[in-house]
Amino acid sequence: MQRRLAGAGVQFSVLLEQIRCDKALELLQRSRADYEEIAERVGFSDARSLRRALKRRTGRTPSELRRS
Repeated sequence: MQRRLAGAGVQFSVLLEQIRCDKALELLQRSRADYEEIAERVGFSDARSLRRALKRRTGRTPSELRRS
């Protein structure tokens, strides 16, 4: 699978982070779960990792995203 992704110019780690962030965004909007729980549910090691990934991907923190 990684060879196929590489052939398409996509890194597995980047794709995995995108999927995790998309699911985290959904949970931020639809649930009242805290950031640590959301991070755990989508596969990040902790809330800090979730925050950094969302900031990289969206330019906004989980708090900002939840408010919007």
